[in-house]
Amino acid sequence: MYACDYFVSRRKGQSDRCPPIGPSTATRPGEQKLDVPKELKLDTQSQMTPPPTSTDYSLLSPNLSDILNDDQVLKFYQSVKDIKAQQSPTKTAAMFFAFCHALNQQTTFLKVPNLNRLLFRQDEKCYSVDVTGTGQDNVDALSDFCLDILRLDRSTANTILQDVMSLRPSEMTSKRHPSDKNAKREGSQFANGTVAKKPRKAGLQAKEYDERKLGMLNDLLRISDHDLKQLAKVVEDTVGKIIKGEVPDDEKDMDALAMFSKYANAAAHMETDFAPRNAGFYYNHEYFQLYQAYRKYEKEREQLNHAGASVDTRSISVQCRSELEKKLQTTNWEAIRRRLTIGERITALAQAIGPGYLLLSRQVSGRKLLHTFSTVEWVKFMNELSQPEHIEAVSTLKYRLAAENLYAPTM
Repeated sequence: MYACDYFVSRRKGQSDRCPPIGPSTATRPGEQKLDVPKELKLDTQSQMTPPPTSTDYSLLSPNLSDILNDDQVLKFYQSVKDIKAQQSPTKTAAMFFAFCHALNQQTTFLKVPNLNRLLFRQDEKCYSVDVTGTGQDNVDALSDFCLDILRLDRSTANTILQDVMSLRPSEMTSKRHPSDKNAKREGSQFANGTVAKKPRKAGLQAKEYDERKLGMLNDLLRISDHDLKQLAKVVEDTVGKIIKGEVPDDEKDMDALAMFSKYANAAAHMETDFAPRNAGFYYNHEYFQLYQAYRKYEKEREQLNHAGASVDTRSISVQCRSELEKKLQTTNWEAIRRRLTIGERITALAQAIGPGYLLLSRQVSGRKLLHTFSTVEWVKFMNELSQPEHIEAVSTLKYRLAAENLYAPTM
């Protein structure tokens, strides 16, 4: 079994050495040796077969249509979703075991956390899979890195994998090899023995505004009309209703306070493969609904004040915070205020280019809107969308992201 068959976690006090491959053949005195079923016996001969030496690999970029157009894959996808929804570690573990056991020794794979690539070897040939479904990013560095791991002996490869588990995607820019570690460490030291500090990664706003603006528009235009329609088919019914301007079934009897409480106290999605490291993630429609609930409650408070039903002389925003903060159970107002800012930007962009933007949590998340533009730049960006040089791009987006286009009846 090669290094890619293991996902090794480093524990305190635990040796880095991997356990020996295969069951021990030793028996205690008087102990009867048990027969292992043939299907469960380890094929030690095949495990010692050297990995392929060719650096060639095939890049595969499946997308949503590959799921929807294959009954077997669609059934598998729905089964995985059902198991995930049960939130049972035992069920999830059984699912992974069944998956790996069905693949057997002939197919091995490697998925490094925080990286949207998976490498697998089948019938001695290597394949690199883009799990984002976009096929846009360069995968050469990662694929070569994974192939190098496949060629190393198990002990060395597992040591590298343990280090890789803690890497951010931006840090894995080149292949790592045990012999590179000392050279890298020595190269970072000055003559006086002090160690050079690692330069901080430049943020999104380090680029010029025009570059960021065009990058944002390109990200929005990159996903095709066909892929958008496929995506609209597989999202939850709740999201589809929000895009079509309808009220989700479970929110029809909610007032503004109840709806705000639902989204404000919702747990972040930690399992999403495009979530930031060590932080949760909310989908665009969740930011959107949180902001809508806030705005609805704000209008209700304004109506009470105008009708003379309230003697509170504080500003509307202070009144709203005073009441809404009482509903917070799992978060605080500072975090909510940040999410409301994101929700406000998502709402504005959805109004400008179409409600289908709520589908693009992966491609252009609400967090990206917040981090790409400052407050002043955001106002400038929204104003410039109506300028002549962007009319064609905005018109294309309005057509693609319109609810009538995404949910048009099939002929």
